[in-house]
Amino acid sequence: MPILLIDGVTYEVWTPSNEDEFEQIVKEHAKDIFGEESIYLDIKHKLKSKSGIGSIPDGYVIIFGDKPHWHVVEVELSSHPLYEHIVPQVSKFINGIKNPSSQKEIVDVLHEEISRHEDLIAKIKSKTGPVEIHKFLSTLIPQLPKLAIVIDKEAEELREAVEGLKLETEIVEFVTFVRKDAGISQHAHLLEPLEPSLPNPIARFLQEVREQFVERKPRVKCSKVYKHYCYIPIKEHEKIHAEWLFWGEHRLGVELHFQRASREDNLRLLKETQSIKADLERRVGEPLSFQFPWHKKWARIYTLKEPIELTSELKEWAINTMVKFYEVFKPILDEMDVE
Repeated sequence: MPILLIDGVTYEVWTPSNEDEFEQIVKEHAKDIFGEESIYLDIKHKLKSKSGIGSIPDGYVIIFGDKPHWHVVEVELSSHPLYEHIVPQVSKFINGIKNPSSQKEIVDVLHEEISRHEDLIAKIKSKTGPVEIHKFLSTLIPQLPKLAIVIDKEAEELREAVEGLKLETEIVEFVTFVRKDAGISQHAHLLEPLEPSLPNPIARFLQEVREQFVERKPRVKCSKVYKHYCYIPIKEHEKIHAEWLFWGEHRLGVELHFQRASREDNLRLLKETQSIKADLERRVGEPLSFQFPWHKKWARIYTLKEPIELTSELKEWAINTMVKFYEVFKPILDEMDVE
């Protein structure tokens, strides 16, 4: 169990007693999680499919900026059976969100809630200008949202549960520490914001690469951008993903990672792909390196660009190479024994 030391004082991990308690903390720190450009709407409205089957999310978030978008929010405790809960719940969300009558209900409910708060009205108008709020919502909500899962402790089971979902999903680990022998009255939180300002030029560069890649491959899900990497799960193959990874500031890799639990499994998959190295290099159009072990038991295949400057040419290379990686390696993995 990790501890946090602040000026010599020990803080220990604290676990909420139930989801309601955790949800209240999440609401209090919504700006820290979703960014200053966001508004969190604590509305329990059932999303229903055309057949009437539905589910109630924990809240909604609207995030402004260059491309306004919205999130359906689900607050979870890691102690719960995540797979059994998340997958059916999100399936109901998706079916409900696609229902036009449900979309209209969401617009009306959000508009009603916003209309009760002068500060929300002022904030939205400052972002949308002369566009009437109801019209803004009517344009926004038919767009497929992202799912934001806020959890007290990230669990491998959750990663596995969301990989096959038909909704772009982002996970926020929100850990609370309390001062030893003092209780919740003296606490600290540890989290990575969902919508960082991306002051880091590498992160900004990766964000642009990610956005343009998604435009070319709209059915392929990407992770959010971290400080120096962004990954793409290879659908149906757990613990295998493609990734843009900066090696320091002057080298950029386009990579395929085997991060399965079994060391032997990772080595076997690497060897099987390495046996057709010449054909892979011809199809990808880049020299490929095969590495094992990597991080003790993992393996990876990568091509590297160095030295680099963050130019439009590098961006185009990163996008084109990743498209080739995905199109070349996914069919091969589909045919391999990856169980």
